[in-house]
Amino acid sequence: MLCFAMHESQLLRDLLIYIFPQLQPQDFPHIDLEQSSDAWFETWLNQHRLAHQYVIDCDYQDWANSFDLQLNFLDVIKKPIPIDSTLDEIYEFFEQFEAEDFEDQDAYIEDEDALHGNDEFLEPYSHYFEPSDDVLEPTVVIVENLLNCILSHGYHVLAIMHPYKFQFILSDQKSSALTDLSVLFEDAYSPQQVRLFLTDDYSHHQFAHLIGKL
Repeated sequence: MLCFAMHESQLLRDLLIYIFPQLQPQDFPHIDLEQSSDAWFETWLNQHRLAHQYVIDCDYQDWANSFDLQLNFLDVIKKPIPIDSTLDEIYEFFEQFEAEDFEDQDAYIEDEDALHGNDEFLEPYSHYFEPSDDVLEPTVVIVENLLNCILSHGYHVLAIMHPYKFQFILSDQKSSALTDLSVLFEDAYSPQQVRLFLTDDYSHHQFAHLIGKL
């Protein structure tokens, strides 16, 4: 059971160590009681290269070039996940979508910059898991298709969506600690930005934005 008398950053650190026993307290930033847990987590990602062996931290601007490298660099991945075909499908979908709507001034995606993370590309709430019913949000399309591939290969995924990037934490162990970690991240960010996907619950039907469905 979580003990919320501890600082949230310390809880994050201790749960990450529990999930990934290779990590040690010295692998993390100092716990600053004046610093929020989300800022502490981002400090870990920005200042400790080791963090990227456990967390995918991927900008939408560069997702097509960096995601496969980040995924298969994770310590938890023992055999490379064949993600390339999924990346190609996503990229080709957006290229086709762009071509079909290139002359439509009201199209959501109008140029290649929009495909890769310009301000115009990121509508309000596009970093949440519940997109508007009448808007095709590229961020959700990207994330859901990548999640579908990873889950189908037997890994739980804790996903966090931000305005300009997304983060994945993968595990193939029992899900209870990852569930606790998701609660902490919901408090650090917002429940709309954080979602835990478990292999026991996995079905491609849970994703409404898979390329074959659009």
